[in-house]
Amino acid sequence: MGKLAVPEYILNKPGRLTEAEFEKMKLHASVGADILSAIDFPYPVVPIVRHHHENWDGTGYPSGIKGTDIPIGARILSVVDCFDALTSDRPYRPKLSDAEAIAVLVERRGSMYDPLIVDTFTKIHSAAPKEIPRIGPPSDVLNTIARSRRLVADEHQSATLDEITASADEMLSVYELARALAGHVSIADAGDVIAKTSPSTHSVVVVRVLPV
Repeated sequence: MGKLAVPEYILNKPGRLTEAEFEKMKLHASVGADILSAIDFPYPVVPIVRHHHENWDGTGYPSGIKGTDIPIGARILSVVDCFDALTSDRPYRPKLSDAEAIAVLVERRGSMYDPLIVDTFTKIHSAAPKEIPRIGPPSDVLNTIARSRRLVADEHQSATLDEITASADEMLSVYELARALAGHVSIADAGDVIAKTSPSTHSVVVVRVLPV
């Protein structure tokens, strides 16, 4: 969810991110949590999303908390997220084997990740069946759906990557604007803040000023 606010060129960059680009990337944890905070979940989803990039030794983000101060769900998700990322193809590297990914988790055990979570994950992974039974529609059905979607895409060229990127930039601007407006209650104050934001944001922002 939060990566909607990260420019696409950063998400798909084949090389190492600059410091400024990484700072923008780090926003996705807080933005995702803020988006989901509007939903009344029956379980603590928001803290998991907000803190899944915290590190066991306190060097993570966005809050820099460490150890058992990190929600247990976030500690679990960070290990699973790392394994999934390592075993998937990315713009900056090909996917690793399961064994190579496990080795990375073990290397980061006690620094980035909760040692108990890493130990439990590796134990469960080693005991899991190597071939997972396929669940879902037959491949010919999926192929038919894929062909249909390609035909629709060919007929509708308007949804370009540039438009998607622009939407992501606008969402980030709106998020920053919302933060800037926090605590402002007068129309004059709100107008002053909006005037200082990017003009491209003005067409997508509606401000409601509540009386005190």
